[in-house]
Amino acid sequence: MKRLFLSVLIIVAVVGLLAIAPAAHAQGAASLTATVDRNNLAVDETLMLTLTLFTPDGSMPQLSLPPLDDFRVIGNSQSLQTSLINGAMSTTTTYTYQLQPVRTGDLIIPGFSLDWNGQTLSTDPISIPVSQGNGASNNPSALAAPPQTAVAQPDSLANRKGNRDLFIETATDKQSLYVGEVVKFSMRLYNSSMSFGQPNFEPPQYVGFWHPQKPDIRQYYANGSDGTLYDVTELTAWLFPTTPGQATIDPATVTTSGGFFKDGAQVQSDPISIDVKPLPAGAPADFNGAVGQFEIKATPDRLSTRLGEPVTLKVELSGAGNWGTLGNPLWPGEASWRVYNQGTRSQSDITNGQMTGSRLYEQLWTPLTEGKLTLPAIPYTYFDPAAGQYRTITTQAQTIDVAPGDPGLTASLPQNSASGQASTPTGAAALVQIKSTPAVLTSTPRPLTQQTGFMLLVLVPVGLVMGDLSLAYRKHYMETHAAHLRRSKAYKRARRQLKAISRRSKNVQLEVARIMLTYLEDQIQQPLTGLSHSALAQVLQANHFSPELAQRVIETLFAGEASEYTPQQPASYEQVLRSAMLLLDDLEQSRS
Repeated sequence: MKRLFLSVLIIVAVVGLLAIAPAAHAQGAASLTATVDRNNLAVDETLMLTLTLFTPDGSMPQLSLPPLDDFRVIGNSQSLQTSLINGAMSTTTTYTYQLQPVRTGDLIIPGFSLDWNGQTLSTDPISIPVSQGNGASNNPSALAAPPQTAVAQPDSLANRKGNRDLFIETATDKQSLYVGEVVKFSMRLYNSSMSFGQPNFEPPQYVGFWHPQKPDIRQYYANGSDGTLYDVTELTAWLFPTTPGQATIDPATVTTSGGFFKDGAQVQSDPISIDVKPLPAGAPADFNGAVGQFEIKATPDRLSTRLGEPVTLKVELSGAGNWGTLGNPLWPGEASWRVYNQGTRSQSDITNGQMTGSRLYEQLWTPLTEGKLTLPAIPYTYFDPAAGQYRTITTQAQTIDVAPGDPGLTASLPQNSASGQASTPTGAAALVQIKSTPAVLTSTPRPLTQQTGFMLLVLVPVGLVMGDLSLAYRKHYMETHAAHLRRSKAYKRARRQLKAISRRSKNVQLEVARIMLTYLEDQIQQPLTGLSHSALAQVLQANHFSPELAQRVIETLFAGEASEYTPQQPASYEQVLRSAMLLLDDLEQSRS
């Protein structure tokens, strides 16, 4: 029986080794594969190309997109998965590209190739039959294609600064304009390199311009004429010059932080000068600075009313121009009406490169006499930069029939005399003296403010308010100070914990990794547990840790993770602690 049991055990072991061997061989081989989600499509549809790169040593080589003559890239994404098996880290990187054909026929997605440690990884070309289609995409996953601005195409902006991997283009749609006339400023940042975090962008200073809102910023991908794929950030701002003369849009500066194996870079655009012309002389008396093209209309809520009952008049000014600086209409005076302003509502937005908007005035016009009264026309003058002249627009005058009103309501209204001046009310509406003034005034008691104890009563609520403000301030200070205190003590706490690690500790590297992770969370003030190595590197770089420090941190954390699955060498105790102390000192120094 014992011999039979040993025979069965040997057979099971051999079978297990045979099953593990292919998996171990597959685990140790790098690979690159390319797949598509469909084998044929119409010219107005899209497909998804997926590239999967597996590296058994955990490295992350960069995969470049070859020139695509038959397709254009309208979107892409990248994901990273890291595995740790028996102390060995492997990485699977997935690149996904959404492609749209540019013509019909048998189109080719070219093969991809990559050199990895002297080994060439490659994929085969993929043939895709493309038909004409019906003009409407039936692909539910198709996205609207962003602008495909190629680097060397004619629609590139006028001024370019930088190099092939990182450059800025800037331009304005006008080089000469009037004060108050809108000018469109455009900037595109092209970046083909992979780096930690987002580029640091310092926008230009718009000295001498009024800019009503934050610039419009959008991101998309574009192919250069040589097939290079660029991550494009486009900024558009609408500016209104405020003074005549030479106005300058200062340079914009972009700084990238680089990656593990590539230094950061900085590029700065050229300044742009604009000639700002003054408005012509001879402006009408009612001109209030409006520049653009405008319309004005007035609408009463009724064409008939009774004496003393108001008519609501809505006056709407609309058009395109410098909405943030234009003034209100000059309201005409009218003796037959009493006018009350009810409020103003304004709105504006950028449409087709122009700031369009409207302003609605609401007024109550109360008639003071009976008969046919006129709501007067309301003029508005503006300067039209396209025509180079001043224009005056007016609303249409409105006739209102005013019938007799309620005697109780109209008795208090001022009556118009022949000269247009309000007469003094008589009869029941007149004021009546109800008590004569005495010849001698009697003495009055001392005012309360001069009595004893008044100031004490005043100081009591003031003291309560001050005390409450002091408590609120102290509470706010303690809440904000807690985070600062945590950061300030993180270094000393981490050193104390590292020194407390005993030689008899079960896993020194794991304890070091946990202490280092806690220190970084205290410094950055955000949780880091559960992040992948690439995501952690981006967070560290975004918080101004250098790429070299980020790499050392990741190596320390990876060593701690790996130590849970591999036996630890006792002789490495001093070396592990010494390296951890040096890393901690360098991290703290970089924060100061």
